[in-house]
Amino acid sequence: HVLQSAHKAGVGDHRFFVIDIDLNTMICEDFPQLVRYEGRKLQSKKYKARKAYNKSVRENVIRHKLIEKYASLRSNHSSLTNEEKQAALDSIDAQKTEFMRCGEKHCRKIMRGTIENSPQVKLWIKRRRLFSLMLKHKLSPLKDPRNLFRACHVMAKAGGPLAVRQPCDYSIQQDEAPELRVSHLISRVKKPSPKGGGKVFKVERRELDGTTSVFNSKKAIEAVAGQTIGERYRLAYSAPIMANPQLLKDVGFAGDGDAIESILHGTYEFPLGTDEYTKLLMLEAAVMFCSLGESEIEDMVHRHDFQNFWKTAREKTESSYSRCHFGHYVSTSHDNVLSDLHVSSLNTIREIGVAPSRWRNAITVLLEKVFGNRFIDRLRAICLLEADFNWLNKLIFAHRLEQFCRKHDLIPADQFAKSRSSCEEATLVKNTTCDLSRIMHSSFIIGGADLDQCFDRSNAPIAGLAARAHRVSRESTRLMFTTMQNMQYFVRTGFGISKEPAFGGQEGDLLMSLGQGSSAAPMGMRNIITIATNAYKRLGHGIRMQTAISQRLLLLAAIIYVDDTDLLHWGRFYGIDDEEFLADAQAATIDWCMLVQATGGAVKPAKSFWYLLSWRFHRGRPVLKQKSEYSSLSLAVPQPNSTPATIPLLDNLHTEKTLGVWSNPLNDPGVPLTKRKEKGLLWVEKLQRPA
Repeated sequence: HVLQSAHKAGVGDHRFFVIDIDLNTMICEDFPQLVRYEGRKLQSKKYKARKAYNKSVRENVIRHKLIEKYASLRSNHSSLTNEEKQAALDSIDAQKTEFMRCGEKHCRKIMRGTIENSPQVKLWIKRRRLFSLMLKHKLSPLKDPRNLFRACHVMAKAGGPLAVRQPCDYSIQQDEAPELRVSHLISRVKKPSPKGGGKVFKVERRELDGTTSVFNSKKAIEAVAGQTIGERYRLAYSAPIMANPQLLKDVGFAGDGDAIESILHGTYEFPLGTDEYTKLLMLEAAVMFCSLGESEIEDMVHRHDFQNFWKTAREKTESSYSRCHFGHYVSTSHDNVLSDLHVSSLNTIREIGVAPSRWRNAITVLLEKVFGNRFIDRLRAICLLEADFNWLNKLIFAHRLEQFCRKHDLIPADQFAKSRSSCEEATLVKNTTCDLSRIMHSSFIIGGADLDQCFDRSNAPIAGLAARAHRVSRESTRLMFTTMQNMQYFVRTGFGISKEPAFGGQEGDLLMSLGQGSSAAPMGMRNIITIATNAYKRLGHGIRMQTAISQRLLLLAAIIYVDDTDLLHWGRFYGIDDEEFLADAQAATIDWCMLVQATGGAVKPAKSFWYLLSWRFHRGRPVLKQKSEYSSLSLAVPQPNSTPATIPLLDNLHTEKTLGVWSNPLNDPGVPLTKRKEKGLLWVEKLQRPA
């Protein structure tokens, strides 16, 4: 920011002058100071620190009998009200959290990088601390100042000026307190804490009149983020079940209503006015539930579950508004007593059906999906939940549920978001289907129907019902959903974490999001899509093929990977008319969109498109029709506001990126390589571009 004039330039031959140029006046951009998280004292890879931490926490846990308190609460919870359970659980959890923080505080000493490591500086730091304690004692006398006197004698042995107790007492008892002198010493020795790090410093929002508003202060960003994300987490209220009070009461806000068992056993009588697609989803959930017999997913937590995961967990993963980060649990996994403590805590919470208040606080991190795009509706909101709560979700809703689904073959062939699979396999299946259409000269439509705000538009009653249909216990389902519905979110930006929740749920205004960042979100979303896919097939949609040799029947309705969906439509007979074929595809698309809306979701028109492979014969030879021959055809997707949106028809030579792969229905093998080359050339151009 400094301009130094050249010799003989400026105001004179030998006069030197400097101009300080404000950067904001040059490029009209502010550069506020970044705010980082505090460094972690506890690092499990450091054996001495881990050993000291475990020893400190273990001694406190044994002294205060926390494991016994959890066992007592489990055995006596049936006689307590929910308020009494909450108070008792919060009391024990507060003690456990305090012991964990205390253990980290004293597990090791860290040298401040801002102060040079020398005996003299260390001595002055200790003097400053003693002066601060003396000043506090002067302003508000300590009940027991013996620790202060002892510290003075320790300083005397180190050669400090506080040689005996008398000088200490004298300086404390002076009528004129040495505030100015102490402040001077502190200002000379202590340097400001380092700052840096962070993500978003400025967000933009498109207004209804077409203008763009810019927010670049801490309070403004937190306010607009809380409003936007809070509205996003309530989009699932558009599901038809929310407009049917009787059905909503019977299902329950977390899929734990009084009639949930009769729904799952297929004996429930639906109220008048029940949405047909909601009814289809519930009937499909009953079919799945009844097909599993007495099988159920275990929700008891064991010591080996805790230790097997946390010993190999990535310690640097961010989580926990309470600052009980991954390092605490990685360290305690090496100690059987502390492992039993956390296992007992989780089993108690699951059994009594009440989550600690600590679990209902989370951090929302705003990240840019596309570099430089700071529009608030284009920012990704990642939830950082409490580490133990998120791990319990992972254990039940991810690990055990995935094993259960694979064992009982509950995952449809259309779903590729599963273990031992990848998006490349989904692309391969889609390309193979296109090849079959070109080989058999059968009419074929690929209809893109990507979901809008995938995890954030999941209706909790339907998601809870889907989880119960997959045999997740009622207690685990209720615990996870009620905690997420009442979550209070603190927004983290480049300015740091907000001091107050930016948004949250409360009684009468619950949140509906599964939470992007929650370990239960991917499987929770897949549960919903599974019953929707099964209902879609039961309506008669999808491709039916029979293999030539084994005569095996193949049913494939779509290519699905999380929220990316490509509906597949095959002509009912050879040589079907384009208009008739499109009518069939339109009816199937409407059914799929309405099933998605019954779950609280919606198909996003901006991410959707469709291809048509249609054939005509010229002199006895099949010829693929050009787009100009059927360009008058249109395909629309219904929206929650009842206004269908037309999605674009793409030429078969047009290449689009789906599931991370550039492809088109003609499966040109050079397309991915060409796109990769273009991307590489763009990178080279940016590198060569002058700064």
